[in-house]
Amino acid sequence: MRGALWVLLSVLALLESSCGIAALATGRIWVPWARHRVLRPKPWGWAQLLGAAMLSLSPLHFGLGVNIPVMAVLVLSVILMIASTVLNHFALKTPRTPPG
Repeated sequence: MRGALWVLLSVLALLESSCGIAALATGRIWVPWARHRVLRPKPWGWAQLLGAAMLSLSPLHFGLGVNIPVMAVLVLSVILMIASTVLNHFALKTPRTPPG
């Protein structure tokens, strides 16, 4: 079961990082469902790369033979997720508020 989880998280991290690299290299969003909401592709690409780094750290939580303190991995994962969320916030369009 741990091996299947590691493969799933690795595939998700690879897909997310490839979307981030494509956004950084071309300045376009290649994910169709996010294209209409993203105003700034460069911060969105960096946010995807940080999210992929967080996903690639996730198998270390489950003890796959790596001798790293679990608390350090958890803290680093939380820091990467917060940084990814902040960058995503700056990359997306803000909703318009009606005047008045």
